[in-house]
Amino acid sequence: MTRNVLNKLLLSSLALTASLAWTDAFASRANFPKYCIQRSPHPTEKFVTLPPRITLDAAPVGGVLATITIPTGWTENDRFWCYGGPLIMVEVEGLNLIKKDDFFETNIPGIALRTGLTFTADTYVVYAPRGVYPVGSNDYSVRTLTIQLVRTDTSVSSGTLPTNFKVKLSTRGDPTLQYTVTVGGNSEVISELFSSCSAVNAVVDVQMGKESIENLTSGRATERPFNFDVRCEGLKPTTPPPVRVYFEGNSSADGMLALSGAGTPGVASGIGISLVDNKGVKLPFAKARQIKIDHLRSEPQGEVYRFSGTAKYALTSGQVKPGKANATMTYVIEYN
Repeated sequence: MTRNVLNKLLLSSLALTASLAWTDAFASRANFPKYCIQRSPHPTEKFVTLPPRITLDAAPVGGVLATITIPTGWTENDRFWCYGGPLIMVEVEGLNLIKKDDFFETNIPGIALRTGLTFTADTYVVYAPRGVYPVGSNDYSVRTLTIQLVRTDTSVSSGTLPTNFKVKLSTRGDPTLQYTVTVGGNSEVISELFSSCSAVNAVVDVQMGKESIENLTSGRATERPFNFDVRCEGLKPTTPPPVRVYFEGNSSADGMLALSGAGTPGVASGIGISLVDNKGVKLPFAKARQIKIDHLRSEPQGEVYRFSGTAKYALTSGQVKPGKANATMTYVIEYN
């Protein structure tokens, strides 16, 4: 008998306005002059537009689905100079912060947003709400805005990315020195991931029947076919993407399942249940060795996949004794 498990990660989020006050944690650095000034007069606010379409890549929960890098419009000539290593902060206005992860909420299920700025010659991004101490005295220029879409759940949907928020860079040394990037535009997020997959057959009961010890010892045990279907929704691909499965149960090796209650009175001994798929591959009992499920058909509700396999009694070790010979395992579906 088998049953399915589809694990979901539930993220409890606390909506807060993104802000971070100057605290006493930095007071020890205030004993010497620290400031930033503009090298030459230039605008301190820029407006950028998100791309009209963002296509998501596959990523695990907590991983990055898409990265968008947008030039701010400031050049190397639009510089500010810092002395003494003041704290430079990057903050966001207009989005709610998921405090636990330092991500920001979106209105798209399964997706959070992370954003930051580069203000050095390299590509190091300082993400909000964070600060960084420049090393020594140097020139800086706010060059690019980076937005990352981060996966927060097994279910990921499409939708419109929130706009009209501001990303700000400021320094403690000079409260008048503040750079603001205002983000606008309508960006349609296209998910080429399944929003969800679920088992069509919640429980699969494989009737093993009775088997004689003579058949077992002669290798003539009866094979019992079984299958289960998985329906995945939220995606209409040209080529259906892979859905995989692995199994959990009392197993000492792939393809061999121990009997329930083995070693107790009334339970058969010296045998287990041999399990292979329809290609003869031993069923894996580890996520690292998961195998693909065959695509069966397309439906208006989504894509349907079918796993087919066979089970039979097989010799293990020790003396073979008759008795009950039941076993249970769980199948775990992996997708996206």
